[in-house]
Formats: sequence, structure tokens, C-alpha cells
Amino acid sequence: MGLLNDETKIDMFAHSYGGRRSFQFAMDYPDHVRSITTIGTPYDKNWLGGIANTFPGVAKDISNKNSTEYSNYLDFNSKNQRNDDGVLHSNVYTDMKSEAMIEDIGHLKVANPEAYQKLEELEITAAAGRDYTEQFSGRLGIGTSRKYDTHDGAVSVKSQHGVSLGKLIDNRPSYGVKGESINKPAHSKEIEDEKFMELIRQVNGKHEE
Repeated sequence: MGLLNDETKIDMFAHSYGGRRSFQFAMDYPDHVRSITTIGTPYDKNWLGGIANTFPGVAKDISNKNSTEYSNYLDFNSKNQRNDDGVLHSNVYTDMKSEAMIEDIGHLKVANPEAYQKLEELEITAAAGRDYTEQFSGRLGIGTSRKYDTHDGAVSVKSQHGVSLGKLIDNRPSYGVKGESINKPAHSKEIEDEKFMELIRQVNGKHEE
């Protein structure tokens, strides 16, 4: 894209698994990244990813995404590889089943401490979505209140906030997002939720100044 030059600094915004890949880009090219903002990113191992990896047919029925569509990508880590009908490939599911981001970060800290220090200097925001249900409240059952969950229907708040990454994460906001069953969980609606969009505008505005 022509972005890797001496002047360009990138503000990266990513949802879900894209946040893991944005982090990987920053680890590889720390001089070209100014900030990272992730939304609903599973920084830790994800049990849903494990199920999807073990039962790809079920995952396809639910998400309408075929794991073998990612066969052009092969992770060097053998734990993140799978074989479907003789096709060796890697995808989002194998990655989230076998590896937490802290492992990659740990390897970077040992192999390239200078790059790790640059990663520490980046402004990194890990935003989390919290699914909620509405219930009647009050003595007469008049009015409603919200009961918030500890996840967004797919990823725990703890993982979305990158708690395992410690001080690498500078900001950890949370927002309520209403989900609609397993086919349309709050997780899938975060990219169009106004609260998350406003967060992106705020980050953009801050760096433009």
C-alpha cells in the first residue's frame, strides 16, 4: 500500500481477530505504527475458537464462514496449522485455540527487546463489549433495567481488555452492546455500534491534533 516509508505512522483500528493481526503488524514494524485500537479482540485463547476449529462444519453453519477459505495462509507455528482434506492451512480458529497473544509478546521481548520497547511506547486501547439483557424492574414491574454480562457473546471482557498483556495496554474502556441470539451476538454488532464508532473518532481526532 506504500505506507512503509520514513514518514508514515499508522493508526490501526481492528475488530475481533483483526486486533491480533494488528498487534502482529506492530511487532514486525513498530516504527510505522502510532497507535492501536482494538474492539472485542480475543487476546487470550478462546473456547469458541477451539470449538470452531474442532467442528468446522458447525462453525460454518452458524457463522456462514468456511475455515478452509483461509488455506492460502499458513502460520509458521505448527500449533496453528490444520489439515482439511489434505490441504494444510491456518486460520482464525486454529490460532485462537492454541495460542494467546502474550506468547508472541514474550517471544518478541526475548528475541528483540528494542522492538518490544517500541511496542511499550505505542498508545494501545483495548475496548470491550458487554452483552446485556433488559428486564423489568420496580415494585410493580414498571420500567426496565439492564443486566450486563462478563462477555460480548463470544469473548470475555478480560480477554478483550488484554489483561494478560499488562501495562502494554494504555486504555481499557467497556461498552454495552445488545446481542440477538447466537447468530447475531453483541460481538458481531460492535463494528456498527455508535459507542465504538465514537471511540474511533476520538482517537483519530486526538492524533490529528
